[in-house]
Amino acid sequence: MALRSCAPDDWLRIDCNYAARMAHKRRILDEVGWPGAIDCRPEADAAVEELLEDLVAYLPRRFPGVWGTEEEGSRVRWLRNGVTGERWEVVARVTEEDLAVLVPGEGEEEKEEEEYVLKAAVSAFPAGFEMREKMDKGLTAIHGPVPVYKERLRTAMNKFFKSVGPEKLVMRVNWGINDREELFFLEGTHLHEGDTATANEHIDINQVQLRVERQVLRRLPKSGAMCMLTKTYLYRLVDIAEEPGFAARLGGMLHKLPEKIAFYKGKPLWGKVVLAYLDEMAAKHPTLPGVDEEGRLLPACREPESREKNS
Repeated sequence: MALRSCAPDDWLRIDCNYAARMAHKRRILDEVGWPGAIDCRPEADAAVEELLEDLVAYLPRRFPGVWGTEEEGSRVRWLRNGVTGERWEVVARVTEEDLAVLVPGEGEEEKEEEEYVLKAAVSAFPAGFEMREKMDKGLTAIHGPVPVYKERLRTAMNKFFKSVGPEKLVMRVNWGINDREELFFLEGTHLHEGDTATANEHIDINQVQLRVERQVLRRLPKSGAMCMLTKTYLYRLVDIAEEPGFAARLGGMLHKLPEKIAFYKGKPLWGKVVLAYLDEMAAKHPTLPGVDEEGRLLPACREPESREKNS
């Protein structure tokens, strides 16, 4: 699962793209709305209320230059940005990240073992994640298309979800290759069993994006629900391939992908064009870059403290 620890104050991030990403998210919530981009079941109500309380306390403290509160006597009345609506929609509209709340239960396909089940979600930055198909599903059904999930990952994932405590936040990084700049990408970047995989030799390399998802998982201490927050980054391949050593690093990883993972990631579609370009750039920029403390690939992908709007 490639999990890493996440600092307690780092579960949400605000960077230089925050205003544009929030504008995108508001548009998706307005145009797609319930249940295509946001949904919530009664089983998640306690978790939603708890998460909203956390945000009211966390956002003004962590990002005082962006968020404040309005007080009524000694009681915090509301976050100062003035959003209104149901609690879950409020949570959706004050965070850039996509959100998922999972509670213990039985998914439709996992009757023999209790699994955590998706009961609330916000999906403004999907990459093939069709929320309406995932609601009320357990972890195994949600990860159904992922190669070898049932064979190799299911037991470990279920054990982890049941054992992780509220004091421990964890994160992982997911990636994909997009052939265009698209944040609300319902058709996604994945291939599934039975799909036709014909190489696209007409991909415009100038439009190809490396899509990176920073996924943070935390347990809400009062409700016991698990909450996942996903922040999406898009990097134009022609920009980041100029970083010394990056093309060699990414190209080497893509060349060595196991067959099932390569198919799932869509390599048969974009592999010929993308790998030819990366191999060419690797020859021009052979020096390997350093890797920061979170294991990210290149300096251009970092979010320096000076760029955060926290003051």
